[in-house]
Amino acid sequence: MQAFWCGINGCEHIAWKGSYEIGIYQGDESPPSSFIISPKRIETVEDFDYCMNHGERWKATYERV
Repeated sequence: MQAFWCGINGCEHIAWKGSYEIGIYQGDESPPSSFIISPKRIETVEDFDYCMNHGERWKATYERV
């Protein structure tokens, strides 16, 4: 598994290598409550940190289908 993880303030931040987004999970909730979208692909720990500090935050909304 190639993923990046960071736990901050009761949230888990998870990104797959090669993706452009970090999913933010609040506590035990699933799916993610929000995302951080990166301007560049996340390939390294440095890319993950860059996204955490410079990415755009988006709130996720879900609808039952």
